[in-house]
Amino acid sequence: MNPASKRRGLSLHIGVNQVDADHYGGWDGALTSPENDADTMFEIARLRGFEASQLKTRDATRAAVTAAIRDAAQQLAAGDLFLLSYAGHGGQLRDLDGDEQDRLDDTWILYDGHLLDDEFNLLFTHFKPGCRILMLSDSCHSGTMLKGGEDDPLAGQRVSDDFDIPRLIPRQAALDTANQRRAFYAGIQRSLPRPRPPVAATVRLLSGCQEFEQSWGNKDTGRFTAAVTKVWAGGAFHGDYTSFHQAVVEELKFAMNPQTPGHMVVGTPDPDFDRQSPFSI
Repeated sequence: MNPASKRRGLSLHIGVNQVDADHYGGWDGALTSPENDADTMFEIARLRGFEASQLKTRDATRAAVTAAIRDAAQQLAAGDLFLLSYAGHGGQLRDLDGDEQDRLDDTWILYDGHLLDDEFNLLFTHFKPGCRILMLSDSCHSGTMLKGGEDDPLAGQRVSDDFDIPRLIPRQAALDTANQRRAFYAGIQRSLPRPRPPVAATVRLLSGCQEFEQSWGNKDTGRFTAAVTKVWAGGAFHGDYTSFHQAVVEELKFAMNPQTPGHMVVGTPDPDFDRQSPFSI
């Protein structure tokens, strides 16, 4: 494993302000802030010493994103870190291989098509043992919306703000895309190996919301990205990933449109990664 002094950090920051309406049933997914969020994460990465790159809107295609991730996997060795951030719409497609309890695959809505969580899982298997991956996703995961029928214990304490733009593909556009591109996505899902190879790297995800919630933004930024930036405070934050996640959750606790940032780790356990300060190579 590379000693700490020689560890390498690569990063990729994706912001999608608009999508190809021809692919998404006439819906162009217009937003104004995801590219700004990609710039924010790009600057954090540069401050931390990463070799940082970006893919924005028309350049953020399925082929370009997957190629960039594969390239990072080839370049990085044990002890190195890959930072991956995404800002834009999130979606879901019907799961065909039975590995999702809700029978839906979560997706990033890239310029020319969905990128499925199953595809991420396979991409991450290309990283060498000992590599670390930190992934931030400021996007909605549409689905069952379980909060719809529940009482909100914080309702009387919520504070109005201007984060009122959901990063969620509208239901009709999602249905139209799924119906019109059924063969395309079924082909992707059925082409993935079963069972998939194990992930030897350590993959940490900080997400803008839970699967049943939406992530919100305004014309300038995503609320999750804004909270991450505020808590990190230009590197002044002291603590590990668990405490960082808890602080971001607390920052959004009383938001008018509820969203609860998530934190999960898959792959090979890495206690040293757990203890690190956020965005440290």
